[in-house]
Amino acid sequence: MSGTSHGGGAAHDRRPHDDPASGEGRRKAAASSSSRAGAGGPGAAGGGDSHAQGPRAYAPRPPGYSARLVRRVAMVLAFVVATVVVMRVALSTTWGQAIDTMLMESAMTWDGALGALESVVEGIISVPALVIVSAIVAAVALLRRRPTLAGRAVAMVAGANATTQLLQHVLDRPDLGVTTAVANSLPSGHTTVAMSVALALVMVAPMWFREPAAWAGWGWASVTGVTVMVSAWHRPSDVVTALLVTGVWALALTPLEQRDRHAAVAQRVMGIAALVLLVLGVAGTLAATAGVDLVGAAAPGGGVGNYGFADFLAHGGWRTRLLSVSAAAGVVGVAGIVIHEVDRLSWS
Repeated sequence: MSGTSHGGGAAHDRRPHDDPASGEGRRKAAASSSSRAGAGGPGAAGGGDSHAQGPRAYAPRPPGYSARLVRRVAMVLAFVVATVVVMRVALSTTWGQAIDTMLMESAMTWDGALGALESVVEGIISVPALVIVSAIVAAVALLRRRPTLAGRAVAMVAGANATTQLLQHVLDRPDLGVTTAVANSLPSGHTTVAMSVALALVMVAPMWFREPAAWAGWGWASVTGVTVMVSAWHRPSDVVTALLVTGVWALALTPLEQRDRHAAVAQRVMGIAALVLLVLGVAGTLAATAGVDLVGAAAPGGGVGNYGFADFLAHGGWRTRLLSVSAAAGVVGVAGIVIHEVDRLSWS
Protein backbone atom coordinates (compact mmCIF):
# COMPACT_ATOMS: atom_id res chain seq x y z
CA MET A 1 0.00 0.00 0.00
CA SER A 2 1.20 3.48 -0.73
CA GLY A 3 0.63 4.56 2.86
CA THR A 4 3.24 2.04 4.09
CA SER A 5 5.84 2.43 1.36
CA HIS A 6 9.15 3.92 2.25
CA GLY A 7 9.39 6.05 -0.88
CA GLY A 8 6.05 7.87 -0.51
CA GLY A 9 6.87 9.57 2.79
CA ALA A 10 4.35 11.55 4.74
CA ALA A 11 2.85 13.08 1.63
CA HIS A 12 1.42 9.69 0.63
CA ASP A 13 0.22 8.70 4.10
CA ARG A 14 -3.55 9.31 3.74
CA ARG A 15 -4.82 7.07 6.49
CA PRO A 16 -7.96 8.55 8.02
CA HIS A 17 -6.69 8.75 11.61
CA ASP A 18 -9.54 10.44 13.58
CA ASP A 19 -11.15 12.29 10.70
CA PRO A 20 -14.84 12.29 11.63
CA ALA A 21 -15.84 12.18 7.98
CA SER A 22 -14.17 8.81 7.48
CA GLY A 23 -15.42 5.39 8.47
CA GLU A 24 -12.74 4.96 11.10
CA GLY A 25 -13.50 8.39 12.55
CA ARG A 26 -17.19 7.60 12.74
CA ARG A 27 -16.49 4.32 14.52
CA LYS A 28 -14.23 6.04 17.07
CA ALA A 29 -16.73 8.87 17.62
CA ALA A 30 -19.50 6.34 18.18
CA ALA A 31 -17.36 4.41 20.67
CA SER A 32 -16.49 7.63 22.49
CA SER A 33 -20.13 8.68 22.62
CA SER A 34 -21.14 5.28 23.98
CA SER A 35 -18.46 5.52 26.64
CA ARG A 36 -19.68 8.98 27.71
CA ALA A 37 -23.29 7.80 27.89
CA GLY A 38 -22.31 5.34 30.62
CA ALA A 39 -20.39 2.10 30.70
CA GLY A 40 -22.34 -1.07 31.13
CA GLY A 41 -25.44 0.23 29.32
CA PRO A 42 -27.04 -1.61 26.43
CA GLY A 43 -24.56 -2.02 23.62
CA ALA A 44 -21.72 -0.43 25.57
CA ALA A 45 -19.55 -3.54 25.84
CA GLY A 46 -19.58 -7.28 25.54
CA GLY A 47 -20.48 -7.55 21.86
CA GLY A 48 -24.09 -6.41 22.35
CA ASP A 49 -26.36 -4.94 19.71
CA SER A 50 -24.35 -2.27 17.91
CA HIS A 51 -27.50 -0.19 17.31
CA ALA A 52 -28.53 -0.09 21.01
CA GLN A 53 -28.00 3.17 22.85
CA GLY A 54 -26.88 3.78 26.40
CA PRO A 55 -29.10 5.39 29.06
CA ARG A 56 -29.99 8.99 28.33
CA ALA A 57 -27.79 11.44 30.22
CA TYR A 58 -29.45 14.40 31.96
CA ALA A 59 -27.70 17.61 32.95
CA PRO A 60 -27.19 17.93 36.70
CA ARG A 61 -29.36 20.39 38.59
CA PRO A 62 -27.60 23.76 39.00
CA PRO A 63 -26.46 24.80 42.46
CA GLY A 64 -29.31 26.33 44.41
CA TYR A 65 -32.07 24.61 42.42
CA SER A 66 -33.37 22.47 45.28
CA ALA A 67 -33.46 25.42 47.67
CA ARG A 68 -35.40 27.49 45.13
CA LEU A 69 -37.83 24.64 44.53
CA VAL A 70 -38.50 24.24 48.25
CA ARG A 71 -38.99 27.98 48.64
CA ARG A 72 -41.37 28.07 45.67
CA VAL A 73 -43.59 25.37 47.20
CA ALA A 74 -43.41 26.98 50.64
CA MET A 75 -44.40 30.40 49.30
CA VAL A 76 -47.28 28.98 47.27
CA LEU A 77 -48.63 27.35 50.43
CA ALA A 78 -48.01 30.54 52.44
CA PHE A 79 -49.88 32.67 49.89
CA VAL A 80 -52.80 30.24 49.82
CA VAL A 81 -53.02 30.17 53.63
CA ALA A 82 -52.73 33.96 53.82
CA THR A 83 -55.51 34.35 51.24
CA VAL A 84 -57.84 32.07 53.19
CA VAL A 85 -57.07 33.84 56.48
CA VAL A 86 -57.63 37.33 55.04
CA MET A 87 -60.90 36.18 53.44
CA ARG A 88 -62.12 34.68 56.68
CA VAL A 89 -61.22 37.64 58.89
CA ALA A 90 -62.28 40.41 56.49
CA LEU A 91 -65.60 38.87 55.49
CA SER A 92 -66.85 36.94 58.50
CA THR A 93 -65.69 38.75 61.64
CA THR A 94 -66.89 42.02 63.13
CA TRP A 95 -63.33 43.16 63.87
CA GLY A 96 -62.18 42.31 60.35
CA GLN A 97 -65.03 44.12 58.62
CA ALA A 98 -64.53 47.17 60.82
CA ILE A 99 -60.76 47.44 60.32
CA ASP A 100 -61.05 46.75 56.59
CA THR A 101 -63.68 49.44 56.08
CA MET A 102 -61.92 51.93 58.33
CA LEU A 103 -58.70 51.54 56.32
CA MET A 104 -60.55 52.10 53.04
CA GLU A 105 -62.40 55.16 54.31
CA SER A 106 -59.18 56.66 55.64
CA ALA A 107 -57.59 56.15 52.21
CA MET A 108 -60.57 57.90 50.65
CA THR A 109 -59.35 61.12 52.27
CA TRP A 110 -56.62 61.15 49.60
CA ASP A 111 -59.20 61.46 46.85
CA GLY A 112 -58.31 65.08 46.19
CA ALA A 113 -54.63 64.29 45.67
CA LEU A 114 -54.97 61.00 43.79
CA GLY A 115 -58.40 61.38 42.21
CA ALA A 116 -56.91 61.91 38.75
CA LEU A 117 -55.48 58.40 38.82
CA GLU A 118 -58.96 56.95 38.93
CA SER A 119 -59.68 57.77 35.27
CA VAL A 120 -56.25 56.46 34.25
CA VAL A 121 -56.72 53.13 36.03
CA GLU A 122 -60.28 52.78 34.77
CA GLY A 123 -59.15 53.44 31.21
CA ILE A 124 -56.23 51.04 31.24
CA ILE A 125 -57.65 48.18 33.31
CA SER A 126 -60.08 46.65 30.81
CA VAL A 127 -60.60 43.39 28.96
CA PRO A 128 -59.32 44.74 25.60
CA ALA A 129 -56.22 46.11 27.32
CA LEU A 130 -55.65 42.77 29.03
CA VAL A 131 -55.86 40.93 25.70
CA ILE A 132 -53.45 43.37 24.04
CA VAL A 133 -50.89 43.15 26.84
CA SER A 134 -51.17 39.36 26.92
CA ALA A 135 -50.43 39.29 23.19
CA ILE A 136 -47.40 41.52 23.73
CA VAL A 137 -46.15 39.28 26.53
CA ALA A 138 -46.53 36.19 24.34
CA ALA A 139 -44.75 37.96 21.45
CA VAL A 140 -41.78 38.83 23.67
CA ALA A 141 -41.42 35.21 24.77
CA LEU A 142 -41.74 33.97 21.18
CA LEU A 143 -39.11 36.45 19.99
CA ARG A 144 -36.84 34.93 22.62
CA ARG A 145 -37.65 31.54 21.04
CA ARG A 146 -39.37 30.33 24.18
CA PRO A 147 -42.90 29.29 23.18
CA THR A 148 -43.40 27.29 26.38
CA LEU A 149 -42.68 30.39 28.45
CA ALA A 150 -45.22 32.32 26.39
CA GLY A 151 -47.82 29.69 27.21
CA ARG A 152 -46.95 29.80 30.90
CA ALA A 153 -47.29 33.59 31.06
CA VAL A 154 -50.62 33.68 29.23
CA ALA A 155 -51.94 30.81 31.36
CA MET A 156 -50.94 32.70 34.50
CA VAL A 157 -52.82 35.83 33.41
CA ALA A 158 -55.91 33.84 32.44
CA GLY A 159 -55.87 31.64 35.54
CA ALA A 160 -55.43 34.50 38.01
CA ASN A 161 -58.21 36.59 36.51
CA ALA A 162 -60.58 33.63 36.21
CA THR A 163 -59.94 32.72 39.86
CA THR A 164 -60.68 36.27 40.96
CA GLN A 165 -63.97 36.39 39.08
CA LEU A 166 -64.98 33.00 40.47
CA LEU A 167 -64.24 34.01 44.06
CA GLN A 168 -66.16 37.27 43.70
CA HIS A 169 -69.27 35.33 42.73
CA VAL A 170 -68.86 32.52 45.27
CA LEU A 171 -67.92 34.47 48.40
CA ASP A 172 -70.49 36.30 50.52
CA ARG A 173 -70.04 39.29 52.79
CA PRO A 174 -72.64 39.10 55.56
CA ASP A 175 -74.02 42.22 57.21
CA LEU A 176 -72.63 42.21 60.75
CA GLY A 177 -73.96 45.65 61.62
CA VAL A 178 -70.67 47.59 61.69
CA THR A 179 -70.48 48.68 58.04
CA THR A 180 -72.91 49.74 55.35
CA ALA A 181 -74.29 46.60 53.73
CA VAL A 182 -72.77 46.16 50.28
CA ALA A 183 -72.13 43.13 48.08
CA ASN A 184 -68.85 41.25 48.24
CA SER A 185 -66.05 42.73 46.15
CA LEU A 186 -63.20 40.42 47.22
CA PRO A 187 -60.78 39.90 45.45
CA SER A 188 -60.23 43.06 43.40
CA GLY A 189 -60.51 42.44 39.66
CA HIS A 190 -58.69 45.67 38.79
CA THR A 191 -55.74 44.75 41.00
CA THR A 192 -55.63 41.21 39.59
CA VAL A 193 -55.40 42.56 36.04
CA ALA A 194 -52.61 44.97 36.97
CA MET A 195 -50.64 42.42 38.98
CA SER A 196 -51.00 39.59 36.46
CA VAL A 197 -49.74 41.82 33.66
CA ALA A 198 -46.81 42.97 35.81
CA LEU A 199 -45.82 39.41 36.72
CA ALA A 200 -46.21 38.22 33.12
CA LEU A 201 -43.71 40.86 32.03
CA VAL A 202 -41.31 39.72 34.76
CA MET A 203 -41.69 36.12 33.59
CA VAL A 204 -40.84 36.77 29.93
CA ALA A 205 -38.30 39.59 30.33
CA PRO A 206 -34.70 38.77 29.34
CA MET A 207 -32.23 38.77 32.20
CA TRP A 208 -30.88 42.25 31.48
CA PHE A 209 -34.40 43.71 31.71
CA ARG A 210 -35.89 41.50 34.40
CA GLU A 211 -35.12 43.75 37.36
CA PRO A 212 -36.38 46.96 35.69
CA ALA A 213 -39.53 45.04 34.76
CA ALA A 214 -39.96 43.92 38.38
CA TRP A 215 -39.62 47.44 39.76
CA ALA A 216 -41.93 48.91 37.11
CA GLY A 217 -44.46 46.16 37.79
CA TRP A 218 -44.27 46.82 41.52
CA GLY A 219 -44.97 50.48 40.94
CA TRP A 220 -47.87 49.81 38.57
CA ALA A 221 -49.54 47.20 40.77
CA SER A 222 -49.09 49.42 43.85
CA VAL A 223 -50.60 52.48 42.16
CA THR A 224 -53.57 50.41 41.03
CA GLY A 225 -54.09 48.90 44.48
CA VAL A 226 -53.96 52.25 46.26
CA THR A 227 -56.16 53.95 43.65
CA VAL A 228 -59.01 51.45 43.95
CA MET A 229 -59.02 52.07 47.71
CA VAL A 230 -58.94 55.85 47.37
CA SER A 231 -61.79 55.63 44.86
CA ALA A 232 -63.80 53.40 47.26
CA TRP A 233 -63.95 50.62 44.66
CA HIS A 234 -62.28 48.10 46.96
CA ARG A 235 -61.20 47.57 50.55
CA PRO A 236 -57.60 46.63 51.44
CA SER A 237 -58.56 42.95 51.86
CA ASP A 238 -59.87 42.93 48.27
CA VAL A 239 -56.54 44.26 47.03
CA VAL A 240 -54.37 41.99 49.18
CA THR A 241 -56.21 38.80 48.21
CA ALA A 242 -55.99 39.76 44.53
CA LEU A 243 -52.21 40.17 44.87
CA LEU A 244 -51.87 36.84 46.66
CA VAL A 245 -54.07 34.90 44.20
CA THR A 246 -52.03 36.23 41.29
CA GLY A 247 -48.84 35.39 43.15
CA VAL A 248 -49.92 31.77 43.59
CA TRP A 249 -50.47 31.39 39.85
CA ALA A 250 -47.19 33.09 38.99
CA LEU A 251 -45.13 31.07 41.46
CA ALA A 252 -46.67 27.85 40.14
CA LEU A 253 -45.96 28.62 36.48
CA THR A 254 -42.73 30.64 36.45
CA PRO A 255 -39.78 28.37 35.57
CA LEU A 256 -36.76 27.98 37.82
CA GLU A 257 -33.73 29.30 35.94
CA GLN A 258 -30.08 29.84 36.75
CA ARG A 259 -28.92 32.61 34.45
CA ASP A 260 -26.68 35.65 34.62
CA ARG A 261 -28.58 38.31 36.56
CA HIS A 262 -28.21 42.04 36.42
CA ALA A 263 -28.91 44.37 39.35
CA ALA A 264 -28.89 41.59 41.95
CA VAL A 265 -28.55 44.23 44.67
CA ALA A 266 -31.73 45.94 43.46
CA GLN A 267 -33.54 42.63 43.77
CA ARG A 268 -32.52 42.28 47.41
CA VAL A 269 -33.44 45.90 48.10
CA MET A 270 -36.94 45.24 46.78
CA GLY A 271 -37.45 42.31 49.12
CA ILE A 272 -36.26 44.23 52.17
CA ALA A 273 -38.22 47.39 51.31
CA ALA A 274 -41.42 45.43 50.70
CA LEU A 275 -41.13 43.58 54.00
CA VAL A 276 -40.47 46.82 55.90
CA LEU A 277 -43.52 48.46 54.32
CA LEU A 278 -45.74 45.51 55.24
CA VAL A 279 -44.54 45.54 58.85
CA LEU A 280 -45.07 49.31 59.07
CA GLY A 281 -48.55 48.96 57.61
CA VAL A 282 -49.58 46.34 60.15
CA ALA A 283 -47.95 48.17 63.07
CA GLY A 284 -49.54 51.48 62.07
CA THR A 285 -52.98 49.91 61.84
CA LEU A 286 -52.65 48.34 65.27
CA ALA A 287 -51.41 51.61 66.78
CA ALA A 288 -54.18 53.70 65.21
CA THR A 289 -56.94 51.39 66.40
CA ALA A 290 -55.53 50.67 69.87
CA GLY A 291 -58.14 51.46 72.49
CA VAL A 292 -60.86 52.22 69.93
CA ASP A 293 -64.29 50.69 70.41
CA LEU A 294 -64.83 49.64 66.79
CA VAL A 295 -68.46 48.65 67.28
CA GLY A 296 -69.21 51.87 69.15
CA ALA A 297 -67.46 53.99 66.50
CA ALA A 298 -69.39 52.37 63.66
CA ALA A 299 -72.28 54.32 62.15
CA PRO A 300 -73.27 52.49 58.96
CA GLY A 301 -75.49 54.17 56.40
CA GLY A 302 -76.22 57.86 56.61
CA GLY A 303 -75.38 59.08 53.13
CA VAL A 304 -73.17 58.68 50.10
CA GLY A 305 -69.55 57.90 50.91
CA ASN A 306 -70.24 56.67 54.42
CA TYR A 307 -69.41 53.01 54.75
CA GLY A 308 -69.48 52.93 58.52
CA PHE A 309 -66.73 55.13 59.94
CA ALA A 310 -66.92 58.43 58.08
CA ASP A 311 -67.95 60.38 61.18
CA PHE A 312 -65.27 58.80 63.35
CA LEU A 313 -62.53 59.43 60.80
CA ALA A 314 -63.65 63.02 60.16
CA HIS A 315 -62.64 63.79 63.75
CA GLY A 316 -59.93 61.16 64.00
CA GLY A 317 -56.97 63.49 63.50
CA TRP A 318 -53.74 61.55 63.68
CA ARG A 319 -55.56 58.23 63.67
CA THR A 320 -57.08 58.97 60.28
CA ARG A 321 -53.76 60.03 58.80
CA LEU A 322 -51.94 57.01 60.24
CA LEU A 323 -54.62 54.61 58.99
CA SER A 324 -54.44 56.03 55.46
CA VAL A 325 -50.66 55.69 55.35
CA SER A 326 -50.85 52.21 56.87
CA ALA A 327 -53.39 51.06 54.28
CA ALA A 328 -51.15 52.21 51.44
CA ALA A 329 -47.98 50.81 53.02
CA GLY A 330 -49.56 47.40 53.59
CA VAL A 331 -50.82 47.09 50.03
CA VAL A 332 -47.52 48.27 48.52
CA GLY A 333 -45.61 45.89 50.80
CA VAL A 334 -47.64 42.84 49.79
CA ALA A 335 -47.29 43.73 46.11
CA GLY A 336 -43.52 44.00 46.50
CA ILE A 337 -43.22 40.69 48.34
CA VAL A 338 -45.21 38.86 45.66
CA ILE A 339 -43.18 40.30 42.78
CA HIS A 340 -39.91 39.70 44.61
CA GLU A 341 -40.72 36.03 45.22
CA VAL A 342 -41.57 35.47 41.54
CA ASP A 343 -38.52 37.43 40.38
CA ARG A 344 -36.09 35.43 42.52
CA LEU A 345 -37.06 32.15 40.82
CA SER A 346 -34.35 33.18 38.38
CA TRP A 347 -30.92 33.54 40.00
CA SER A 348 -27.23 33.85 39.19
